[in-house]
Amino acid sequence: MIFVLLEKEEKLSTTEIADSLQISHPGVIKLVKKMKKNGYLQSEQDPNDGRKHLLWLSQKAIDNLPQLHYYWNIATTALEAMMNH
Repeated sequence: MIFVLLEKEEKLSTTEIADSLQISHPGVIKLVKKMKKNGYLQSEQDPNDGRKHLLWLSQKAIDNLPQLHYYWNIATTALEAMMNH
């Protein structure tokens, strides 16, 4: 979900991600750390608020978006099928 959100919004803070996805702030921090470690996110200090860091998709993540959308669509279709039975 973070991939999809950042694809749409381009740059967001951890708090904005947590609020948008209704996930706890610590939960988002944990996910963001893993994504940064694997090279999928980049960050910079917010020029308007030094306490915040803005996050955006790295080129590696952007290159993998078509595959992500493919799997996202498969999962969505499977969930819809399960809910209709």
